[in-house]
Amino acid sequence: MINNLARRVLGAAVGLVLVLGYWTLKDKVLGDSSHTVSDRVPAKVWEGGTNLTIESESSEPATLRVFFESTAKTGGKPLRSLETYEKIPAGTHSWTIDVPAAVGGSVELEAENPKPGARLSWTVRSGESVLKHEAETLEGALRANEVFCLTLDAEDFSRAEAEQ
Repeated sequence: MINNLARRVLGAAVGLVLVLGYWTLKDKVLGDSSHTVSDRVPAKVWEGGTNLTIESESSEPATLRVFFESTAKTGGKPLRSLETYEKIPAGTHSWTIDVPAAVGGSVELEAENPKPGARLSWTVRSGESVLKHEAETLEGALRANEVFCLTLDAEDFSRAEAEQ
């Protein structure tokens, strides 16, 4: 009886390990192509279509993060997404990214360890339309859990409205 109980417990434990292992490793082993992460902002996202241009200037080192997500969904999740980031030194930088239609997401320029007086500015365009033109100066020291950044969210980068 104890031997039979031990086999059942061991069988259940092995089954649990296999299920948890599958959930943990399935994206690495089977290759989940729906979500990708890159440490460089790409020149082209998937099949491309419309130019998204980001021109930035920063008085401090910064990180540009651009998140792309298809507007088409299956089971409530986007069919595909791409999370990118690029660390940049202080100065002027520019990216032109070929982005397909029906892809939205967010763009963020965050200063790294900024001091009071730090400056961030950018112009973000979709084709010829200006999506956002912004310049900020950090007035005082940041408190815990605060960041100094510029952000833009768009439902669809190819159909985004120009800034008023």
